[in-house]
This record gives sequence, structure tokens and C-alpha cells, in this order.
Amino acid sequence: MPVIEVKNVRKALGGHPALKNVSFSVKKGEFIGIVGPNGSGKSTLLRSLVGIITPDEGTISILGSDPKKDRGYLNQVGVLFGNKSGLWPYVSVIYSLKYIGTLYKVKDKEKRIKKIAKDMEATYLLNRLPKNLSLGQRMKCELMATLIHDPKLIILDEPTIGLDIAAKGDFIKYLLHLQSEGKTIVLVSHSMGDMNNANRLIVTGNGQIVFNGTSKKLKSVVNYKVITLHLLKPLNGKYVVSTRLLKGAVIDDVLKIFSSKGIIDFEVRLPTIEDVLSELYRGMK
Repeated sequence: MPVIEVKNVRKALGGHPALKNVSFSVKKGEFIGIVGPNGSGKSTLLRSLVGIITPDEGTISILGSDPKKDRGYLNQVGVLFGNKSGLWPYVSVIYSLKYIGTLYKVKDKEKRIKKIAKDMEATYLLNRLPKNLSLGQRMKCELMATLIHDPKLIILDEPTIGLDIAAKGDFIKYLLHLQSEGKTIVLVSHSMGDMNNANRLIVTGNGQIVFNGTSKKLKSVVNYKVITLHLLKPLNGKYVVSTRLLKGAVIDDVLKIFSSKGIIDFEVRLPTIEDVLSELYRGMK
């Protein structure tokens, strides 16, 4: 049985279709990335998964439960919204974690807190006040709060917004650790850097799923390479320019176009995921 099963879901918000016939499934132990531009429907989809929004049509199953009828499934789900805090700013982190553990009726919650903190190398944060933490430190604590009840499914909405490279790397590394323990991860983000380790990407646009597959498959949907040229003379004020090399095009023909500017060096590469997403997003407009 899939951990998440979404079938033919439709939802209108404010008279406008936010989700249009959306269907997908997530297997146990998968790390899924959901990406899409603002207004693409990913936030509505996320809120439908956790039962905040009820679809107008279609069905959603989370761990075998219908979010509309059975809220008990939430005891097996951990949800982290990057722009909202589950911690009280003026009491110690450990106090908030103990309170959350009490709400979930976690047995031996203090032992559980110590284990998570040790695994995340965050023991030193337990007696600190959230209001005094850096963003990276606070997000570690938010993740600890999300995991206190040992959920099977972890859903994260933009958890790395504002984090520096090191903090973001630590955060994603720990998500991979959780996946290795059999947890199912669903990560919603604008940043493709967060998605490099995802098993599968779901790209949303105009309330629909426009792509569902691996990052390798995503790159294959475009039919070009990228050629970057380093010029002796500027072109439109730039000494480094990039252009597309379409399938069948001859590199020498492209070089001739720029030869008057003096080519110091050039490189040809496959498009990045960011390039591919830009291509998909242009098609959504």
C-alpha cells in the first residue's frame, strides 16, 4: 500500500481552480521533492495532504486513512512549515519539545528528545531560547519538534528558506539519515539545491502535475545543450555569455557567430535541473 495515494483531486479556491485532476502516489521510504513556481498549486496540494483543505473532487489516502474522515493518521505524520514556528520563543527548546511530546503521548519523551538531539548534533541547543537562535539552529529545533513522536511520514514545506550553504547541507544530510531509517520524506521547496538527493521530483504548474519522475528523466525532456563562451570583448556588457546548442547544431557554426568578440575559451554542458525547470515554467505561462 502506498504511503500517499492521490487520485483525480480537484480544488477551487476563491472561484479559481487551484488543483486540476491531480494524481500521484508515494511509496514507503521514498524521498520526494515537490517543486513549482508561486501559484502552481503546490501549497494547496500540501495542505490537502495534511487535511487543512478538503478537495472538491477526488480522493486522498495517507497511510491508508482518508484525511477527511480519520484524523488519527496525523499521529504518524510529522509536518514542518518553514515559515511557521512550533516552538515558544521565550521558553527553552526542551520545554517546548516536552510539551509537544505530551500532546502526542510519547512514552519516555525525555529519552526520545535526547536521542534526536544527539543524532542531530543539537544537544547544546536544548536549554536555549528559540528567540536567541540563528535561523539554522532554529530549524534544527523545529525538525526535532516534528520528529518527537517518531512519524512514519515527514512532510516539509520550504524548511531551508534563508539557511546558509552549511546549514542547508546539514539539514538535507539529516533527512537522508531519516530516509535510511525507513522514513518517507516529502519536501516542498523552490530551491532545486534541496532536491539533488530526492528519488523523484514532482513539478507542479497551473494546478497540475507537469512532470513526475527522476531528475535524470527531467533533464531529458529538453533537446539542447548549453554552450558558455568567455569573450575577449564584451557582448552587451558581458564577457561570459551562454546560449543553447540545439540538437543537430554544429559547434563551429555557433563559434563563428561570436568570433568577432574574440573567444578566449568555451565549454559545452548538459542543461541543469534549473535550466529544465525554467523551460517547463515558460510553458506554463
